[in-house]
Amino acid sequence: MIADFGLAMSVDKTDTADFKGGLLVSPTPIQYLGFTFDGQRTLIRPSSLDAYRGKMRRGIHAKMIAAKAKNVPSFEVFRRESLSRYTHLGKRRNFLRYAYKAAGVMGCPEIRHQVKRHVTWFNRAWDKEARKVFGDLVTMP
Repeated sequence: MIADFGLAMSVDKTDTADFKGGLLVSPTPIQYLGFTFDGQRTLIRPSSLDAYRGKMRRGIHAKMIAAKAKNVPSFEVFRRESLSRYTHLGKRRNFLRYAYKAAGVMGCPEIRHQVKRHVTWFNRAWDKEARKVFGDLVTMP
């Protein structure tokens, strides 16, 4: 059927799954468009969550480096922009908004559960990068 449309199938990128009675019985979950399905739950791929946390850490680090280059003391580095970019706060389009929307559209509350600790991830990254760049703990202004 694929050949009828002039398409080719890449064997390296093809994954097969076994279903029985409409339920997935394969030992590994299906991965498609950034999500995994294990037969009962649809989740965001763990590598996507890792990428989000890495981008958050690098963004915070860049902000700290820029502040230090301008001789801004560590306690005066404001979190507002970073909070808007990497958490549910603010009105920007970000990974969290994407996750919340995906959970709603797909009817999968477990996706929200995957990212519910994002503020903790942010705070830990902020504190770690502050210690790395300034050598101390930055308290919230």
